[in-house]
Amino acid sequence: MNNTATQIDKNRNSEKLFDLLKTGSEEFLPEILQIIEEGFESDFKKNDWNLLHLAVQDGGNPDVVDKLISAGIDPTEKDPKGWNLLHLAVQDGGNPDVVDKLISAGVDPTEKTDEGLDALEMAIGNPLVRLMTNTSPNKEVIKILSKEKEGKK
Repeated sequence: MNNTATQIDKNRNSEKLFDLLKTGSEEFLPEILQIIEEGFESDFKKNDWNLLHLAVQDGGNPDVVDKLISAGIDPTEKDPKGWNLLHLAVQDGGNPDVVDKLISAGVDPTEKTDEGLDALEMAIGNPLVRLMTNTSPNKEVIKILSKEKEGKK
């Protein structure tokens, strides 16, 4: 296969991967992992979102996050709102394995959003919102972020 055809396949895979990750559904995990193995454009963006921004939403899957970072997606790149990947990963509770992977990849847990919140503050969340939505913070995520924050002092 020539370089042009390979590039077209990678672009097509990137579009498909973006759409699958956007669903946030574990149902598509086998297809997502297959596309990552086949190859995609690691610098692919749509509406200023890269594939890793989508992969960490709703807690994320640690295998997918690991493979996307290994494929060359910059884990320190912020989303259009100025949030880093930890902010995105913990906003709805978070997955402790994903949080660990992001910290290991160099994402700063003490970095603040434009609104002045770090990842720990986002993981704890607004108590009124938690009460209204009947959700609670992920204690494992809070423990990891608290330890990291203490280590930075």
